[in-house]
Amino acid sequence: MNDNDTLVIRSLKDSYRRQLLYYKALGDIVRKIMTRLVLSRGDFGLIKVELAEKQRLLGCIEGERAKTAPQLQCWREHKQRMESDADAREFDEILREIETIIRDFLDGEDQLKKYIEGLIRKSAT
Repeated sequence: MNDNDTLVIRSLKDSYRRQLLYYKALGDIVRKIMTRLVLSRGDFGLIKVELAEKQRLLGCIEGERAKTAPQLQCWREHKQRMESDADAREFDEILREIETIIRDFLDGEDQLKKYIEGLIRKSAT
């Protein structure tokens, strides 16, 4: 592995650590939105701040992805050469952790969607 490979992996690790924090925060926001909606019996006006924060976090994730797109492409092209390195193994671990956090976030999003759809159906009748 050369110095450029090391820089690529370290850059990706830093970016994906930030993304991991953003995804964790998104999960917290979804739980907070659900709680507020349940406690308020569907008052959507009480979740404006959380929805804005959710959009901000999604923007941060998109920004990180765009910023590291070239490094990620390099990683994909040279992964086999890089994977024996400790930094590469650590990066793989970060990716596995992100996968778990994203799954949890999407589960929360699905629950929130179903709850909101139920509120909408209820208000339409």
